[in-house]
Amino acid sequence: MIFDCWRRPTLLRAAPVVLTLALLAAAPAARAEELHWEPFTADTYREAVRGDIPFVIEFTAEWCKPCNEMKERTFKDPAVIEAGEGFRFLRVDMTKPSPEIRSYKDSFKVPGAPTLLFFDAEATERHRRIGFIPPEEFADMLRDTSAPEPVELEGA
Repeated sequence: MIFDCWRRPTLLRAAPVVLTLALLAAAPAARAEELHWEPFTADTYREAVRGDIPFVIEFTAEWCKPCNEMKERTFKDPAVIEAGEGFRFLRVDMTKPSPEIRSYKDSFKVPGAPTLLFFDAEATERHRRIGFIPPEEFADMLRDTSAPEPVELEGA
C-alpha cells in the first residue's frame, strides 16, 4: 500500500511536530507593547485592593490632551512596561460624566484629568500625580511603588 508508512508511528514523522513544539517552548514570551488598562469599577477596585499586588488608578478622558500624550508616549515606553510588570492598571474614563464617575472622583478626591494614583501591594497610596508624567518618571514611580519602603522621588 502506498500510504502504509503513515499508519506506522515513526520517529521521522513525529520529528517536525516535536521540533516545532520545542522551539515554541524555548522562545521568549512576547513583551506587551503598552500597559494593559482595565475599566475601573467598584468590583475591579475591590479585587485590586485584595490582590496583594501594586496597582495604579488613572483618571482620564478622551478630550484630555495630556492623557492622550501619556497613552501614546508614556504607556508604550519599554521602561514603563518593564517596571509595570506585576501591577494591575485601572482606568476611570471621565469622558462622559455620570453620577458613578462623580462618586469615584469624590471618593479619591480627584480634581480632574489626568490624575494617577499609585498603590502598593498593601493598598496604601504611595504617589498621586496630576498632569502629564514623562516615561522615565512614571517608570520610577512604578519601581518605587513596588519597593518595600517608599523612596522620596524628585518632583513626585
